[in-house]
Amino acid sequence: FKIVKVNIHPSNVVELQIENLKPKTNRIEYKAGQYIYLNIRKLAFFEWHPFTITSSPNDSYISVHIRCAGDWTMELARNLSNHTDEGNRIKSVSIDGPYGTCAEDIFKYEEVVLVGAGIGVTPYASILKYISHKIGESSSSASVTNNSSVIKLKKVYFFWICSTI
Repeated sequence: FKIVKVNIHPSNVVELQIENLKPKTNRIEYKAGQYIYLNIRKLAFFEWHPFTITSSPNDSYISVHIRCAGDWTMELARNLSNHTDEGNRIKSVSIDGPYGTCAEDIFKYEEVVLVGAGIGVTPYASILKYISHKIGESSSSASVTNNSSVIKLKKVYFFWICSTI
């Protein structure tokens, strides 16, 4: 899959936006809160790393936010932020997944508490974006749906614990 956008955020966080092609044969279908494995052959041919999807299923791309702390992630950040070497820049990734998590079940309840710390907040980014999309859609309809089932959510309490601003 082609990397269509890279955002370098504070606190050593890199956001990758990856194309999610419209034709059904190449489109990855996922739910809010799921994760994927990424392989970037330019960095390590046999290594696959798990990252939570931070985009909403309604978005035209798949995004992941990566906290750069180890050798592989630091090399990824160096490669993507090196604007002088366009020819060697990473332009594509391989994807395995998506895979489910317990975060997918929040749509079964009327009230939920979401607690994330640092970069561990990423599963909730996708969920909150998805809820926002559905609220926008529901303003013109009576019910909010999630894959043909009614979302029961009425209240979401969101806590994000950060050691730095």
